[in-house]
Amino acid sequence: RYAVRVNGIDQLALTKLDVLSAFAELPVCTRYRLRNGSETADFPAHQSDFHAARPVYETLPGWEEPLSSCATMDDLPAAARRYVEFVEEELGVEVTLVGTGADRDRILSPRGVEAVARP
Repeated sequence: RYAVRVNGIDQLALTKLDVLSAFAELPVCTRYRLRNGSETADFPAHQSDFHAARPVYETLPGWEEPLSSCATMDDLPAAARRYVEFVEEELGVEVTLVGTGADRDRILSPRGVEAVARP
Protein backbone atom coordinates (compact mmCIF):
# COMPACT_ATOMS: atom_id res chain seq x y z
CA ARG A 1 0.00 0.00 0.00
CA TYR A 2 2.77 2.38 0.91
CA ALA A 3 4.64 1.86 -2.38
CA VAL A 4 1.39 2.29 -4.34
CA ARG A 5 0.59 5.53 -2.53
CA VAL A 6 4.09 7.06 -2.61
CA ASN A 7 4.86 6.14 -6.21
CA GLY A 8 1.44 6.78 -7.75
CA ILE A 9 1.15 3.22 -9.04
CA ASP A 10 -2.08 2.62 -10.96
CA GLN A 11 -1.33 -0.79 -12.48
CA LEU A 12 0.50 -3.83 -11.19
CA ALA A 13 2.28 -6.77 -12.81
CA LEU A 14 1.93 -9.78 -10.53
CA THR A 15 4.73 -12.16 -11.43
CA LYS A 16 5.68 -15.66 -10.27
CA LEU A 17 2.11 -16.69 -9.42
CA ASP A 18 3.18 -20.23 -10.34
CA VAL A 19 5.64 -20.31 -7.42
CA LEU A 20 2.72 -20.03 -4.99
CA SER A 21 1.25 -23.27 -6.37
CA ALA A 22 3.39 -25.17 -3.86
CA PHE A 23 1.39 -23.93 -0.87
CA ALA A 24 -1.91 -25.16 0.57
CA GLU A 25 -2.41 -21.83 2.33
CA LEU A 26 -1.08 -18.34 1.68
CA PRO A 27 -0.62 -16.09 4.72
CA VAL A 28 -0.75 -12.45 3.60
CA CYS A 29 0.11 -9.57 5.92
CA THR A 30 -2.82 -7.14 5.78
CA ARG A 31 -2.26 -5.11 8.95
CA TYR A 32 0.24 -4.36 11.68
CA ARG A 33 -0.40 -4.56 15.42
CA LEU A 34 1.33 -1.70 17.19
CA ARG A 35 2.78 -1.77 20.70
CA ASN A 36 -0.35 -0.13 22.15
CA GLY A 37 -2.48 -2.97 20.78
CA SER A 38 -4.09 -0.96 17.99
CA GLU A 39 -3.92 -2.15 14.39
CA THR A 40 -3.15 -0.21 11.25
CA ALA A 41 -3.27 -1.15 7.58
CA ASP A 42 -0.41 1.28 6.89
CA PHE A 43 3.23 0.33 7.15
CA PRO A 44 4.63 1.82 10.40
CA ALA A 45 6.69 4.79 9.23
CA HIS A 46 8.46 5.65 12.47
CA GLN A 47 11.41 3.39 13.30
CA SER A 48 10.34 2.73 16.90
CA ASP A 49 6.83 1.78 15.74
CA PHE A 50 8.27 -0.43 13.02
CA HIS A 51 10.48 -2.40 15.42
CA ALA A 52 7.61 -3.03 17.83
CA ALA A 53 4.97 -3.75 15.17
CA ARG A 54 3.80 -7.30 14.58
CA PRO A 55 2.24 -8.46 11.31
CA VAL A 56 -1.39 -9.54 11.25
CA TYR A 57 -2.06 -12.14 8.58
CA GLU A 58 -5.09 -13.10 6.57
CA THR A 59 -4.79 -16.66 5.31
CA LEU A 60 -6.00 -17.36 1.78
CA PRO A 61 -6.47 -20.84 0.33
CA GLY A 62 -3.75 -22.07 -2.00
CA TRP A 63 -4.35 -24.04 -5.17
CA GLU A 64 -1.56 -26.68 -5.26
CA GLU A 65 -1.82 -27.31 -8.98
CA PRO A 66 0.43 -26.22 -11.83
CA LEU A 67 -0.43 -23.15 -13.86
CA SER A 68 1.59 -24.17 -16.92
CA SER A 69 -1.48 -24.99 -19.03
CA CYS A 70 -3.36 -21.78 -18.17
CA ALA A 71 -3.79 -19.64 -21.28
CA THR A 72 -6.39 -17.24 -19.86
CA MET A 73 -7.43 -15.98 -16.44
CA ASP A 74 -10.45 -18.28 -16.61
CA ASP A 75 -8.07 -21.26 -16.84
CA LEU A 76 -6.51 -20.42 -13.46
CA PRO A 77 -7.72 -22.34 -10.42
CA ALA A 78 -10.46 -20.42 -8.58
CA ALA A 79 -8.17 -19.84 -5.58
CA ALA A 80 -5.48 -18.32 -7.82
CA ARG A 81 -8.02 -15.96 -9.41
CA ARG A 82 -9.24 -15.02 -5.94
CA TYR A 83 -5.64 -14.28 -4.88
CA VAL A 84 -5.23 -11.86 -7.80
CA GLU A 85 -8.55 -10.19 -6.89
CA PHE A 86 -7.45 -9.99 -3.24
CA VAL A 87 -4.24 -8.18 -4.24
CA GLU A 88 -6.26 -5.71 -6.32
CA GLU A 89 -8.71 -5.06 -3.49
CA GLU A 90 -6.04 -4.66 -0.80
CA LEU A 91 -3.82 -2.37 -2.87
CA GLY A 92 -6.54 -0.49 -4.71
CA VAL A 93 -4.90 -0.94 -8.13
CA GLU A 94 -5.62 -3.15 -11.13
CA VAL A 95 -3.45 -6.18 -11.80
CA THR A 96 -2.95 -5.90 -15.55
CA LEU A 97 -0.35 -8.65 -16.03
CA VAL A 98 -0.07 -12.04 -14.30
CA GLY A 99 3.03 -14.19 -14.71
CA THR A 100 2.35 -17.93 -14.55
CA GLY A 101 5.75 -19.38 -15.47
CA ALA A 102 9.33 -18.76 -16.51
CA ASP A 103 8.73 -18.60 -20.27
CA ARG A 104 8.05 -15.30 -21.99
CA ASP A 105 4.63 -16.46 -23.16
CA ARG A 106 3.48 -17.28 -19.61
CA ILE A 107 1.97 -13.82 -19.10
CA LEU A 108 -1.80 -13.37 -18.80
CA SER A 109 -3.60 -10.06 -19.12
CA PRO A 110 -6.81 -10.12 -17.04
CA ARG A 111 -8.32 -7.13 -18.82
CA GLY A 112 -6.74 -7.55 -22.23
CA VAL A 113 -3.74 -5.86 -23.76
CA GLU A 114 -5.65 -2.59 -24.13
CA ALA A 115 -5.65 -2.14 -20.33
CA VAL A 116 -1.86 -2.41 -20.23
CA ALA A 117 -1.26 -0.06 -23.14
CA ARG A 118 -3.50 2.77 -21.98
CA PRO A 119 -1.90 6.23 -21.87
